[in-house]
Formats: sequence, C-alpha cells, structure tokens
Amino acid sequence: VEYKAGAEEAQVRSVPDPVTEHRVTLTNLTANTSYSLQAGSSDLSNNGPTWSRSLTFTTDPSPDIAPPRILDGPKVSAVTDQTATVTWQTDELSDSAVKFGTTAALLDFNVGASEGVTAHKVTLTNLRLATTYFLRVSSIDRSGNPPAVSPEGSRTVSFTTAATGDTVAPAQVRPLFGTAGNRAVSLSWRAGAEQDLTGYNVYRGTGIESLQVIASNVTDRTFRDEGLTNGTAYRYAVTALDGAGNESPTSDVVALTPLEKNAPTAPAFRAMQGKPLMPTFIVENATSARGVALTYTFQVSAREDFADVLASITGLKEGNEMAEEGLTAWTISRELTDKATYYLRVQVNDGAFDGPFMPTYAFVVDASALDRRSDFDNDYTVGFEDFFLFAVGFGKKSGEEGFEVKYDLNGNREVDFEDFFIFAEDFGKRYVRFAGGAKPVASSPAQSDPSLRPFFRAVGGFPAVGEEFTASVDLEGAEGLKGYGLRIAYDPDFLDLLDAEQQDGKLSRILRSGPGQIVAMNYGEAIASSESKSDGPLTADKSRGIETTLTKLRFRVKRASGEPPARIVEMVVLDAMGRRFIPEDLTSARLSLVPKQVMLLQNYPNPFNPVTTIRYGIPEMSHVSIVVYNILGQRVAVLMNSQQPAGYYVVTWDSRDNAGRRLASGVYLYRLEAGGFSAVRRMVLLK
Repeated sequence: VEYKAGAEEAQVRSVPDPVTEHRVTLTNLTANTSYSLQAGSSDLSNNGPTWSRSLTFTTDPSPDIAPPRILDGPKVSAVTDQTATVTWQTDELSDSAVKFGTTAALLDFNVGASEGVTAHKVTLTNLRLATTYFLRVSSIDRSGNPPAVSPEGSRTVSFTTAATGDTVAPAQVRPLFGTAGNRAVSLSWRAGAEQDLTGYNVYRGTGIESLQVIASNVTDRTFRDEGLTNGTAYRYAVTALDGAGNESPTSDVVALTPLEKNAPTAPAFRAMQGKPLMPTFIVENATSARGVALTYTFQVSAREDFADVLASITGLKEGNEMAEEGLTAWTISRELTDKATYYLRVQVNDGAFDGPFMPTYAFVVDASALDRRSDFDNDYTVGFEDFFLFAVGFGKKSGEEGFEVKYDLNGNREVDFEDFFIFAEDFGKRYVRFAGGAKPVASSPAQSDPSLRPFFRAVGGFPAVGEEFTASVDLEGAEGLKGYGLRIAYDPDFLDLLDAEQQDGKLSRILRSGPGQIVAMNYGEAIASSESKSDGPLTADKSRGIETTLTKLRFRVKRASGEPPARIVEMVVLDAMGRRFIPEDLTSARLSLVPKQVMLLQNYPNPFNPVTTIRYGIPEMSHVSIVVYNILGQRVAVLMNSQQPAGYYVVTWDSRDNAGRRLASGVYLYRLEAGGFSAVRRMVLLK
C-alpha cells in the first residue's frame, strides 16, 4: 500500500505473503488527517504491481479508547465426537480467543488467532466423546483496549460432543457447472449445507475410462483444470468431504470439450497517444465466443520477455472512457524514462478464461513528441486536409510571417523536408477521442464538382500472367490545379506494385500505406500535364475535356482474373485559390484497360443461334455507333449509339431487329464508328 498525507512524500507498507485476499494495517498515522492511498499487488512470477484506483480516508481526531463490542454470538456449530466450531461478530477489527473446559468454573484450555477480523471463527479439536464443554470468547482491538468478553461475568456457553463418531457422509454436490475453454476447463459448484465440510475432491475421466481424482481437499468452490488437449471430451464430477473424513456421493457428471475457439481472441494494438512520458495505449477490442463482457490486462515492461513488469492493470472494463466504439484504453500510472525502449502486451479475460496476449508492441519514449502529431485540422485523422495545411506552411522559418510551430514537427524552428517526411510517416493515422474529450473540429467540407472526372487506365491489350503494364491516373476538368491527394486500392493477390511516379511539385510524395494501398500527394505553384507538355500554369478547357496526368503506376500481373481489380477510392484537389474539390462520382476511377487504337473484334460464336457477343475498344472518349445490317444493306438493329470513355467493351445481339422481331438465318454485317474510325465485319445467323 502506497499512502501519503497531502503533499508529503509517499510511504509504502508491504506484506510479502502470497494471498488472494489482502489486508494491510497502516500504523503511526496522524490524528484528524486526510490520507490518499493506492493498493498494488505482484504475483509469484513478479508480474506487477497492478495498482488500484486512488482512495482517501481521514483518521479520527482523538485516539481509540473504546473496547470492541461483540454484536452476535458466541454460537457453537458443527459439533462432532471430536470437534466443534465457535463463531461470533465484533464491531471492529480485533483478534479471536476461546477459553473452554469441562467445568464452567475452570476454563483451562485457550485457543485463538491474532488476525484482526470482525467475523470470528475458531475450531476446537481433540475433544472427548460424549463430554459437555463450557466456553467463553473474547476479542482485543488493534488499539489494545480491554477485551470484549461474551458471555459477560461468570456465565458460559455449553455444548456436548457426540457419543459416537461421525459416519454420515455430506450430501451430494449439486449442481455442478462447467465451462470449456482453450486447453482448459473451469468448474464451479454450490456449497453444501453441512457445517463440518472441510473440502472437495475433483474427479476427471476421458472416453470410457473410470473417473480418477485429480485434486483433493479443494477448499474453494471453483476449480481450473489446465493443460488439456483441445478436441478431447472430458468428464468431471465433484464430491464433498467433512471433518470426519466422510465423502459424499459423486455429483452428476459434466462432459466438456475444450477448443481453441472457446477462448476470447487477442486484442489488436491501435494507437499510443497523450503525454509522451505517461502515454495512453489504445487497443481494438477482442471478441468472445461466449458473448460475455470482457476485462483487459495491460502490461508494460522494460524487457521483451516481461520478466519485470513495470506497470500494469488487470480487470479494466471494456470500452472505458472511449468515445469511439470498439476500443479500450489505459493510461500508464507512472512516468517512463525518456529515450528508453519499452514493451506493451494486452490480453482479455471473459470471466472464466484468459485469451492470448496480442503481439508485443515495442516503443521508444520521446519526451519531445507532440500529442496527435500531424493532425493540424483537429479532426483526429491525418489526411489530405492536413497535407494541404502543411503545404501552405512549408518553407517558413521561425520569426517569418506565416510560421506556425505546429508544422515544425522536428522542432528545429523551420518547416522543412524533415518535417514533411515526418508528416508522411504519420499520414493515415487515426487518433482516438475519449469520452468528454475535445470534439473533432468540423472543417469546411470540400465541394463536389461534377466536371472533375478521374480515370485510371492502362494502355494496351489484356496483360498475361507475369507481364508488366503501366496505368495512369488522369483527371479531366481540372483548372489551375495546385495540389492533389489521392488514395488507390488494388488487390495484392492479383497485382504486384513495382513502382510509381508523379509530376514534380513543391511537395511530392508517394506512400505505400498498407497491403493493397497507395497514397499520392502533390503540391506546387503549378502542376503541369505530361500530356500537354505545358511549361506554364496548368489550365484545362473543360469543354474540350483536356486531361491532366497525375501519377503513373507500374504493376506486374500475378494471376489471371479478368480486368485487374484496382480503383481510386479517394481524391481531393486544390485550386489556386486554396479551394478544395472532390469528384462527384468515382465510377470512372476503376482501373480499365485502354487499346492503343480503335479496334473491332470478330463476333463469337460465329455462326450463332440466337445470341452472339461483339467486342470492341476505343482509346479515348468518343461517340460510338454499332449498327447491324442485312445482306441488302438495310439497317436492322442498333446495338450502341452513345458517348463512351476510353476502354474495352462488350455488346450482345440476340438476332432481333429494332422492333423486337426474330430475324431469319443468313449473313449479317455489323459496323463500328468511333472518333472518325469505321470498321465492318460479317457474321452468320444459322438456325
């Protein structure tokens, strides 16, 4: 127990005995004084200490000179031929003493216990058969006041031992409860009504083998059987024992099968934030197959094997003080050492079993670290909005107009590329808000612009497995583009990302933000189009649909799966006036393959009956017309007549004319017109 009065230096009172129920007495305190305290415990493996919440108390203004009072008792129970149990209750912590004998005038035997309790229990042993005994109890408090005695005066309490030995077995234990976990089983049962119960035996068996005792004289009403084999069915039973050695009939048998999935999962590390020397650790919540409330254990150690746990907490409720669902956090209660390396691990308990520890998280303490670093717009996320804010402050030095210290991430009084690299490392972080904490600042949202059309295209035919191809991200409708941020997602099982490039800017960075994720950021006085080869500020005539190439990515195909699964999932652009825009629709932002020139392929199947497929491709936005003619040159069906962006396309014809009538067998022609290109092919309808 660590305790102190006011601002005084804390004192510690330690008890080395390993117990599960703890009692510590604080002595030599000052009268009429308020104290604060925390209780902590370490286990036999030296894990801990785990600390309680802070408590307060105030000592009495004057010394305790009143003796304790016996509120109830003494009562004698569980009398056998050789033993008897005496109980009584006092109003304050005090010791226990029983004087007894075979005559009321001469109580020549004395037994007791020095432990300070309010509920007193003393067992008298080695008594004689069929003998009457007399007794009186007494208790002395911690202040050494005169003892409380009951009964008072010369009166006593009497009882008579049994004439014969106890041969009556305790009642059957019922019900027996069991829960199967991961390589473990938890048992519990209700206490019997007998007063002379001394313990329980636990039996176990598998298959058809008989039950065998695996634990004797268990004093608790719970038992944990560990080190079991998952998938094996185990049978359990429990018996009760009394002071005479009698054993009850076995309980009803409970069958349990431990499985790995029975244990709760491990939590996942989410973030570390807050004060650098006393950080807050946040984890994503674990799950339990039993659907019960979980509690969390956090441990921090200076050693990777956790041989010395410097700080920990056990029994932390899930979701404590979190504004965001699905998270649990703990703030360490002691200061860590600057520049030192520490290790964190977390596990959960579902009320019956511990889950596995999460993978160990290693971190180095940096006393100069900023809370929610790089979150300049205070929305608890480091994203493109923060990038544009940082870009505006880039290049400023301390003392210059426009310098803001929040952008000086390395503390050298200048917002330079070192700060940009730190920001790039932070990009994508999602900080956590606690209940009652500052709410996210709502910045003005980016405006939706229907004229902005992003495209994600690769030029050429369908690449084979092992082949490489280059895809470009192009933006149509941009005018005076000064900066952009975009996020691309692709399937890493299908594609390998080899490299990426983008046009030079004042600040330019491409990041791999995780498996199948890439982020591109660019900011400058003017971002030129590689297609227009412009040397001046970028402009785009929206009526002509001029496109700007933002970045190019080179992939290798890992396995065939039709069109490569990749797309733009987020895009924000910045104009010369600092306004932010987002495309109204990202439908066109899925990776598509674009032919080098207009192409019309032979229909398949051919001959056909009654349906056939026609494939074609266009290299740029064009008005596309596909018309079917009979052998006389008469138009019979229009399959396509609309504006289409660059890409490969497929249309089907079901051998019906424009009026929906089935056509006769014969030779038909289909004609493609797109962007000044025209091509005709023959097909045969054969019924």
